[in-house]
Amino acid sequence: MTAIIFSSTYEAGKIIEDSRSMLASRIYSEEWEIDARLASGFGVTRDDLVDVIRNTLAERSSSVEVDPINAPGQLAYIAGTRHMRWLFMSKGFVISRDRNVESVINPATGMKIAYQNVDLACAQRAPRAISGKKAGSAKIIGDAQGLLFPRPGDLPEAVDPELVKGLKSAVWYLCASFDGDDIRAELSLPASVKDGNFYGFLERIFIIRGGDWGGFESRSHDDDGPVNVEPVISRR
Repeated sequence: MTAIIFSSTYEAGKIIEDSRSMLASRIYSEEWEIDARLASGFGVTRDDLVDVIRNTLAERSSSVEVDPINAPGQLAYIAGTRHMRWLFMSKGFVISRDRNVESVINPATGMKIAYQNVDLACAQRAPRAISGKKAGSAKIIGDAQGLLFPRPGDLPEAVDPELVKGLKSAVWYLCASFDGDDIRAELSLPASVKDGNFYGFLERIFIIRGGDWGGFESRSHDDDGPVNVEPVISRR
């Protein structure tokens, strides 16, 4: 694993500091460490999550001029949540709507994952939720990640990585940003919510960085054949 180094500027594989919260975030940006973290913590691959974003972008792009101005964001949220759920449900997760937050949950560990449109993913600064975060998100994040902090709302400069690693009932977000051809995504662990948005991040796993998207789009999937995912419908 990459050595833990504190820095106020972005460098691949290092820990960087969120200027708003002063909390150092662990960044996974090299391919080998991204793959290792995803395999050990989530049971998925980077390509799995790239496919989620690819499908999300396709449905987001179906918006036309006569649609409401927020249609691209709404379509991205719906498609992102749908495809994220199909992926993780195939790994044993189930649907969760705790506190009206649409997510999936690992019934064995309590880990939750939700989809989020953000202003800019995989940047030096932390991503900001476009729609903001409401009380439900603040509550579920506070109940999980908040266990790391003795004084809620007052983040330290750093958190012991071993404590983060042992945080089973964490709430993660698949954060995606779309700006023309600049498509980015990260799977990240917010520390808390403050003033209606994410406040500090404990870990950030860079899935699609700035400039990466052209390379992913040029990959051929012709040999893979179609992937059919059957939705699971359960009685309430």
